[in-house]
Amino acid sequence: MISKQPASHPVCVGCQVTMASPLFCFSCNSIQRLNAQPNFFEMFSLPYTYELDLKQLEERYEQLVIELHPDFYAHSTGIDKRQSQESSAWLNQAYTALKEPLSRAEYLLELLTHGKKFDQRRLPDGFLEEVFVLQESLEDLLEDAGDAASVERFRLDIVQRLEQLQTQISEQFSQIEQDTADWDESLEAIQLNLNVGRYLQRLLDRISRSQQT
Repeated sequence: MISKQPASHPVCVGCQVTMASPLFCFSCNSIQRLNAQPNFFEMFSLPYTYELDLKQLEERYEQLVIELHPDFYAHSTGIDKRQSQESSAWLNQAYTALKEPLSRAEYLLELLTHGKKFDQRRLPDGFLEEVFVLQESLEDLLEDAGDAASVERFRLDIVQRLEQLQTQISEQFSQIEQDTADWDESLEAIQLNLNVGRYLQRLLDRISRSQQT
């Protein structure tokens, strides 16, 4: 499953030309009628890999979002109108998932496990206690409205920890690409890092909310 090669290209049901995305045929300019949500990577004709070309993702998203916009199908048949709404929703969901490192890792892990669930609450020894301390420290900083510099230092520290975690996750996926031995153990290790990342992201979200009020 995991590969640096591009995802398979579907064929247009109308003109039979190979398409860059299962959502829309740029050859005959036709929206594709689908019965199920396509794979996120296949929507953008991207490889099944954690290290994506984000510029390429952005460009393909912009191409598709224009062609699938429901406004262009306001006077089309009911089927095309409904398909444009569904495909636009799928496209936005896929783009949101793939552009962010943690959500991209979660989606790729879901594909690789084929439905098998790892413990999403398991954390490294001592990490939960550390999170409680971080949460208390953050709340103290946020209560002191004049200490914006300290809040920013706290934020940058969490950002750095998240970046280090993402680097580790990237290395773990890279190892899986090269060696499928101990597959379940490797995937479970990625899940553990994602569990940690979820808590760190919550701290950043807490800071972001405080800055908006």
